[in-house]
Amino acid sequence: MKVILELFRFRFTWISESRMNPMPLVHVTLNTGHTVVLPAGMVHEETRNLLQPIIAARQGNLPGWGEAYRVEICAQAGVCAFTINRGLEPITLNIVCWVSGESSSAWESIERFYLALSDNSPELIAATASPDQPQVPWVATVLLPGIGLIVPEHAEFIVHVGACLGTLLNEQLSRAS
Repeated sequence: MKVILELFRFRFTWISESRMNPMPLVHVTLNTGHTVVLPAGMVHEETRNLLQPIIAARQGNLPGWGEAYRVEICAQAGVCAFTINRGLEPITLNIVCWVSGESSSAWESIERFYLALSDNSPELIAATASPDQPQVPWVATVLLPGIGLIVPEHAEFIVHVGACLGTLLNEQLSRAS
């Protein structure tokens, strides 16, 4: 169990080889406005191996102490949505987009969702303005009210898992398109 904790706690181990999609992925957290560019091939091989069964099944619980968290994935041509839940409570909504023709509508969908959510839960807003839509490929995350029910260390872990999943989904699904 300690090994699994360490695999996710390291945050990201940068590996030099580029995967199938050599483009870096832009990760935006709408609640905070935080944007980071994730280099291609950034997910450590052991983390890939732990997350791969979840991606293949399009659902599943995280391994080890993370088993309280469940991922559900819905993919379409050029775009993919996934949630991370604790029990029945969704704590993040994420959209990955790798096709330019789908980017505007996917961004509008998640931005509209975030703005409607922020009207009902103003405590979820830390950004001074809604971030701009990035160029593809990108992953956008909205932290949901359930994120406040977990300890801060787990919240940080969940955001990092979301970035890893977004990166892996982008690599695998953009290759399949």
